[in-house]
Amino acid sequence: MIRLLSIIILLSALIISGCKGKEEKQTVPQTTFTEELKQKESKSPVVPAPETPREGDVTTQTPNTPPRITTLDVYPQYPVIGDTIKIEAVTLDKEDDPVTISYQWSKNETLLPIETSTLKVTEEFKRGDKISVRLIPYDGKTYGNPLTLNIVIANASPVIQPSEDMLNIKGSFYSYRVKASDPDGDKLTYTLKTAPSGMTINTATGQIQWSIPTDFRGEAPVSVSVTDGQGGEVLQSFTLEVK
Repeated sequence: MIRLLSIIILLSALIISGCKGKEEKQTVPQTTFTEELKQKESKSPVVPAPETPREGDVTTQTPNTPPRITTLDVYPQYPVIGDTIKIEAVTLDKEDDPVTISYQWSKNETLLPIETSTLKVTEEFKRGDKISVRLIPYDGKTYGNPLTLNIVIANASPVIQPSEDMLNIKGSFYSYRVKASDPDGDKLTYTLKTAPSGMTINTATGQIQWSIPTDFRGEAPVSVSVTDGQGGEVLQSFTLEVK
């Protein structure tokens, strides 16, 4: 009898212990799930509701219109050595943005270190040199289409140096040398366009000589032409007075 009672007590203890184990195992997943849910809820970003556009609000941006050059002029049109080439450009921008122009000069397809609207034609240039300038408009946002001007250095006419000896008459003989130079270095030819009878000029040196007739009195107009053989010509005119 005592042995049977011990077995019954032992079975009761095992049953009670098993029930407690089941209850403990069922509570663990619920706690873990709740914590994960709270963590997920805490990590979820808060997305604000979109604002309703008000009347007059701009919702889109209009693309910027590139500026453009409408008028382009060059002065002088046929530059020679010693001149300053000047570019004048007029621009248009649809949005009325301030427009700047960049300049790129080149000589015979070689880029020059000039970034302004003017170019001085120094002695480093020569007749026939090809000059080009590229203009690029910019409104601070967008570059417009570039324009290119092509210019050719023209022939420069000879230059006569003034002299006070031009009107000096010594007795019955007159002598005066016309002094001229050519910016392009061309060979010069001197001729008399207007002269009194008996006056001569050396075509290579410009030396004028005149033996004044003893019976000549009054004024003697003189006109000298200096040419460079390339279409350039300069005149010097003066009047001699014989008393």
